[in-house]
Amino acid sequence: MATTPENRTVRDISTPERCAARLQTMLTEFTEIVNAQEKLSRAIAWYQLRRRRSRLNGTPKVISKAGKREAKAKPVALSASPSKVKPVCGEHFAGQLKAQDPRTSRVFIYSFGDTCRFRHEDISSWTMAKKRDAAASLMQRFRQPSLDAIGKINEGKTRV
Repeated sequence: MATTPENRTVRDISTPERCAARLQTMLTEFTEIVNAQEKLSRAIAWYQLRRRRSRLNGTPKVISKAGKREAKAKPVALSASPSKVKPVCGEHFAGQLKAQDPRTSRVFIYSFGDTCRFRHEDISSWTMAKKRDAAASLMQRFRQPSLDAIGKINEGKTRV
């Protein structure tokens, strides 16, 4: 039995019916707490997995819910000679736009040299639409700073 006057009405177990009601209330509260903790731990694990994948791949992958099967995607028809064009180097592209790295607040500087596996082109002759398309296809780290730099160029705040 509760000894304080405030708790006597809440935790009164003087009769078997009151004891059963209190026990039922305690079990209901316990299951709600456990359920919330389980959902929270799942959400944290999902967020961490998505964050790791986005760091590794540049774009987050879709994570399917357990128990649901996704329909198999139909194979995409390729042309007779598939083009093996390398994607644009994000650091080189962003450096030409004078985009700032959000982590360090410095302008991106290309420093990989011959070891880089991406394509390097001079973008000064590109149209704004081609620059926007190229920026949209970059890895996540370079995408938003490049799009912001293109927006500043459109507004006339900087020149490239």
